[in-house]
Amino acid sequence: MDVAKLTEITRHFDQTVGALLKQQGSDRGWLKGVGEMVQSKMNLDLILEDMNLFSTYVPNGPILDFGAGSGYVSLLLASMGYQTKAVDIDNYSVYSQNTYNKAMVEDQQRLWFELSKNLKNLSFSHYASTLPYKTEEFNAVMAYAVLEHIPDSMIGGTLSEIRRVLKPQGLLYISRLPRKKSASEYLARHLHLGCHERLYKDSEARELLTKAGFGIVAEHYEEVLPAYPEALTNALFPVLKPLNKLLLKTPFKLISHHLRFVCRRD
Repeated sequence: MDVAKLTEITRHFDQTVGALLKQQGSDRGWLKGVGEMVQSKMNLDLILEDMNLFSTYVPNGPILDFGAGSGYVSLLLASMGYQTKAVDIDNYSVYSQNTYNKAMVEDQQRLWFELSKNLKNLSFSHYASTLPYKTEEFNAVMAYAVLEHIPDSMIGGTLSEIRRVLKPQGLLYISRLPRKKSASEYLARHLHLGCHERLYKDSEARELLTKAGFGIVAEHYEEVLPAYPEALTNALFPVLKPLNKLLLKTPFKLISHHLRFVCRRD
């Protein structure tokens, strides 16, 4: 995937979200948030890197986008030609039957319908506990910015389910897993900005994956420099992009924001 294709798909996604916000009202917090997510050039640059790296490991589908959220990454994968199924937990049924989660699930379903209605190789589902797929169904599973949102009491079972639906030697691709040693998370927390509640030690993440039956093929640090606030990082993007890549080759990588793991089912 090149920058032009990413830009085209992102524009389509942004327009789709915007149209739904006009229909549903601008007070739909989750829907508004996913629209803002794709405004950061630093964020999109990492997504482009992930899509192209994923394609070097996975020549063809079927694949699963686990924790699909808005469906943006699912849309990218389908646009690359993969037979793509995408799934996310039903937050309303599983976690809390409140107004926010109800609106979120409803807006997910509307957005997913709009994103997939002209694509025969993309479908979406919600799940509650067991993934609604056959054993050994997928060549690969993408888990993009999702594992940190799963409660510790559920993460072991979740990884077991992912392993179940992967074919033998199938690939698990994890990206944007936030780190405990992240400078960005530290600053965001102390400045009372948006941050993750769950952060992973590098060793903790490795142990979790190994215990779940995955062999780690590759491991990378991601984002020494922050992607947000996008009003600032977009203005500085021509400087931040090369500087970030340079810092990832130095000891500063040890305070990077995220981890990426490429794993094989043992």
